[in-house]
Amino acid sequence: MLGLLNIFLFDRRGTKLKKLLSVLADMKKLPLMILIFILVLFALVQLKGVSQLYPGDEQTYHYMASLVADGAVPYQDFFVSQPPLQVYFLSLMFSLFGFSIVALKMVPLLATIGSGVLLYLTAREKFGWQSGIVSVAFFLFSFEVLSKSTFNFGVNLALFFVALGFYLLYVRKQMLFAGLVFGIAGMVRFYAIIPALVIGVLLLVKKRDAFVRFCLGFAGTFVLPNIVLLLVFGSSYYTPVIAYHFLKVAEGTSTFSVFMNILSENWMVLLPLVLLPLLKRRKNFQLPLFIVLAYVVFLVLSKRVFEYYFIPLFYFVSLLTGSIVMQLLRNKNMFRYACVVFLVVAGWFTLGNVIFVENIILGEFAAAQEMATYIDEHSAVGTLLFGDVSTAPLLGLMTGRSLVGNIVDTNGMTFTAGVVDVDVVLDALSAEQDVIVVARPGQSIGNQRRVVDYLETACSVMTFYEDRVEGQFVLYRCTQEII
Repeated sequence: MLGLLNIFLFDRRGTKLKKLLSVLADMKKLPLMILIFILVLFALVQLKGVSQLYPGDEQTYHYMASLVADGAVPYQDFFVSQPPLQVYFLSLMFSLFGFSIVALKMVPLLATIGSGVLLYLTAREKFGWQSGIVSVAFFLFSFEVLSKSTFNFGVNLALFFVALGFYLLYVRKQMLFAGLVFGIAGMVRFYAIIPALVIGVLLLVKKRDAFVRFCLGFAGTFVLPNIVLLLVFGSSYYTPVIAYHFLKVAEGTSTFSVFMNILSENWMVLLPLVLLPLLKRRKNFQLPLFIVLAYVVFLVLSKRVFEYYFIPLFYFVSLLTGSIVMQLLRNKNMFRYACVVFLVVAGWFTLGNVIFVENIILGEFAAAQEMATYIDEHSAVGTLLFGDVSTAPLLGLMTGRSLVGNIVDTNGMTFTAGVVDVDVVLDALSAEQDVIVVARPGQSIGNQRRVVDYLETACSVMTFYEDRVEGQFVLYRCTQEII
């Protein structure tokens, strides 16, 4: 903006203005300029979230990464319910920068931006650069991507490799390398292999040679590593990483409610799909459409669905939506004008989403620093921490204190599914001389009756904290006389 003011106010000879116009006139540079503008705008919206502390599942992966950076081994030294690649990737951040929330949160943000670039490259080759621009805008400014791009849930990193693998296969026809990259995505999150499964089936039917090359690559980075991990760690890998996700008990928000939330928050991305049957030119739609349908089936059948599970789905939906919108805009009929109205309304709602994300989703978690300061002032460095899955690991990193027995993941589902024994956890807790427990009433361990009974009988309340967004936090102190 300042540059434009400088041109119009101080460029009396008009040389700068002519130069600007000549650049804009060069259509080869225009798509890149628009893409960079969208990416920069998205990054600016996310900038606040890069430095914000947040009580969530990402804190378990941050703490696990710190353990790995210190030499601990997943599945052997601590429980982790996902494939190992994300934790090792984040441990590299710890090795390079120590505990830096900015460095850690740059991982999902850069992965999301990278996915956006790959989406543009894919759509440009198949549907034209205009469709690529529209697809990227729909994807990056969908509510789920806006609200989750600075959180280390693993989905952003996994999606980057999915997007890269899809580009290598769909555009470059590099079957072996595509299989390799899809396998890497699966070692971040298992649900990232859904596109690979769809692609494998289609290749088996249509192109046997390509199927063999794709499977060789996929086997090298997904099948073989999982076989090795099973052989090395046995049930310590199989139970949390594979069996646990089938043993989860359906609880909390229902799948139907999650789908309704997704529809209400992201209708702008999904609505153009309704017009897909009306298009005459549907070449290149088949593969991404099959992947979208496969993801929907997976989400419907899953026992426990979280909204960020939909982010890979939105990637492929956005690929289709960009092309649909551009085809409608090129038509000289009523759909063209309806599409313009839709884009204006979608833009208005997107602005509202940006404001909501900035003020609520990426809002400050003030209680974190207050609790960390309190713990520093009222306990020795050797005091251990334990408790809420979303908060105790964060406070451990902030205060430099260790968690009891490296028990990081205290998600209530681990207990209800039977993969973590509450007696073992309580034995570990009671064996320590001095422990501060962080609990959120009704959540995580704060919803486990036996743990709550232990805290009320064997421990004393230190203090309470009330956060305007996250609710109440209680700090307990559990002390034992060691004879």
